Amino acid sequence: MHYKTYLSSFEKFGMRLGLERIHYLLERLDHPEKAFDSILIAGTNGKGSVVAMLASILKEAGLPAGQAGIKVGQYTSPHLFDYTERIKVNGKDIKPKDLDRLMLLVSKVVEEMEDQPTVFEVLTAAALLYFKEQKVQVALLEVGLGGRFDATNAVTPVLSVITQIAYDHTEVLGKKLEQIAFEKAGIIKDGVEVVVGDAPKGALKIIVKTAKTKHAKILCAKTGQVKFLSQQLEGQKVKVGKDVFFLPLVGRHQLSNLAIVLKVIERLNELENRRLNASVSKRYIGDNMETATFSRRFPLRCDNRAIKKGLQNTNWPLRFQLLSKRPLIILDAAHNVSGAKALVDTLKESRFKKPIVFYVGILKRKDYKGILKEFARVADKFLVTTFNYPEASSVKELLTAIKKETKVPAEHLLLKDAKRVLLGKYKHAVICVAGSIYFGAEFVKMWRLTVRGSYCKIRV
Repeated sequence: MHYKTYLSSFEKFGMRLGLERIHYLLERLDHPEKAFDSILIAGTNGKGSVVAMLASILKEAGLPAGQAGIKVGQYTSPHLFDYTERIKVNGKDIKPKDLDRLMLLVSKVVEEMEDQPTVFEVLTAAALLYFKEQKVQVALLEVGLGGRFDATNAVTPVLSVITQIAYDHTEVLGKKLEQIAFEKAGIIKDGVEVVVGDAPKGALKIIVKTAKTKHAKILCAKTGQVKFLSQQLEGQKVKVGKDVFFLPLVGRHQLSNLAIVLKVIERLNELENRRLNASVSKRYIGDNMETATFSRRFPLRCDNRAIKKGLQNTNWPLRFQLLSKRPLIILDAAHNVSGAKALVDTLKESRFKKPIVFYVGILKRKDYKGILKEFARVADKFLVTTFNYPEASSVKELLTAIKKETKVPAEHLLLKDAKRVLLGKYKHAVICVAGSIYFGAEFVKMWRLTVRGSYCKIRV
């Protein structure tokens, strides 16, 4: 069974939130999610960066020097080029033949189901099966959409994370930040601690209220502990206490993501110390202490060496990613207003002495007017296009919005002509490709196309 063909058969069902189908799948598959510890990560922006940093650090942690470290599973979405990118163990994508085999196992359960699952639910079940097979000690699970009714929320983690609350997917999650926060806070489980990043006051109030009803302790990440030192196109140097780290993810917004990561590591270390000091561990339930079993599958010893090496090896594509130096091309997945603001702030801080040209493609369901207004704060020129995705905005829609919302000149540039035009007319500009992860992927495919007709590899 070929996974691409099988998964495409579920596209007709679209996006349907709810936990009944994934619960059924996992039950019939003998609950693979119970074979390892999980950390569940939700949030509007920053989820993927937090997963990438955590995965890289945890891979370096674990057992004493000279011995193999712990095995880390990584489940993220969406992918750039192939579904296999979504499921990783210690940074390596699942092999196509393994995904084929897992699809066959899942399909036998799906045949029993009257209410057919979604693509994401099938992939989630396959990912959890794979992590069980690979004997991972911990899996980092990125929530797909929202949290409360997302398929990943069928898992009970050892720790939950909420990175940031901002406007996105408002047609599903609600038009107010408090409504969005309520959906994200849906991942909070009874007695399971939750690490929370920066959040607006109203949104944080909702998260705190949910945590109280679930008797879950909130651990606030301290962005102020991460001090910015310097930045270049390949990454930035930061200081935490007396330690200096290099992070190959650019932008001040990554400091808050790093603060979340450090709080997670700090808490996991504390839990491990507690496990080592007693046959049972204690966890907080409100202001009281309750006896509870803590997993012994996760032998974490994460020191500064692991953090330093893990951070410098972090890879997360399309996050202010340098694709080319001549011409200077930066890829960014900014696809909502909050992400666009972070990108623009990073561009301003970079203080380029060249004109900045935005090459954009954006989905219709996004606030593309708000995104374009943010980009216009630094843009000297807009180049717009549509791309191969069902919900891509038309060129006319984007040009009309730019004319109405900004004073930046704009023109249409077909994707097939982009390489020739950018290498010619705009070779002395800073070219920022942004607006959608799907558009970014299409651009990379075009840019990396060789004369032999194959794509050069980009790390994913």
